[in-house]
Amino acid sequence: SVIVERVRDAGLTLQEVLDLDYEAFMDSIGRDVIGSRTRNATLGLSTLKSAIRKYQRDRRVQDEERATA
Repeated sequence: SVIVERVRDAGLTLQEVLDLDYEAFMDSIGRDVIGSRTRNATLGLSTLKSAIRKYQRDRRVQDEERATA
């Protein structure tokens, strides 16, 4: 996916990925390339952001469980 390549190549942190703006992302790809398929173009970024949020939630739960054990 284009977004995974960009994140990897830029060495972005999890927070930097969460801070990525959909409009800026589409501009960087090129709106002429995207055409009318904006949802398709942002699906990868949306999925990646959701996965990061889930990872962060799961880590918080694990940390809380360790703290109370």
